[in-house]
Amino acid sequence: MHAMDTAIRLHHTLIRKLLAEHRGYESATEGDAFIMGFHTASQAMHFACDLQQQLMTQPWPEQVLSFHVSAPVWAKVGQKGAHSCSASFTSLCF
Repeated sequence: MHAMDTAIRLHHTLIRKLLAEHRGYESATEGDAFIMGFHTASQAMHFACDLQQQLMTQPWPEQVLSFHVSAPVWAKVGQKGAHSCSASFTSLCF
């Protein structure tokens, strides 16, 4: 699927750009999943918030957005269930 290749390329390019901006590093990838590290938890959280915000502004292919599972969902901050930044990641500290 050409549209999915484009979406993965957009996703990976954005993540790698933000990793550099937030002084993170990439350890490995598999599909659309990244294993990455940061020097501080603060850097990781700022990265995650920036990523969530910028994912919504990417020029995703219409063919991908037409699937109900990948369509954008907008909520107003303050609305029940809405958050200014929501990130899902696992943090390991040594």
